[in-house]
Amino acid sequence: MNRSRSSLDRLIARAREAKSASTDDIAVPMGFSARVVARAEIGREEAPWWQVIELRGWRVLSGAVCVALLSVALNLQPIADAIEQDVLAADDPVTFILGDS
Repeated sequence: MNRSRSSLDRLIARAREAKSASTDDIAVPMGFSARVVARAEIGREEAPWWQVIELRGWRVLSGAVCVALLSVALNLQPIADAIEQDVLAADDPVTFILGDS
């Protein structure tokens, strides 16, 4: 809202600075001024979905990399403990878990 308001204020300021011309020389279609004001209020149209992905892709990718590195860092100790207990080296994990019966 603030951004569109500032662009409207700039448009109004430039219109006030413009040279005044006689209305006899100007052939403006009917409703032209209303279209100009409506266009200024609308502002920039929304970008298509693929452009939004392209614009924010690097930010999302860097966030995903940070989450992946954080999860590896937090789970490094449990993985090391599992390797030390020889769970991965057991012939039959079910027999190892249930014990020798």
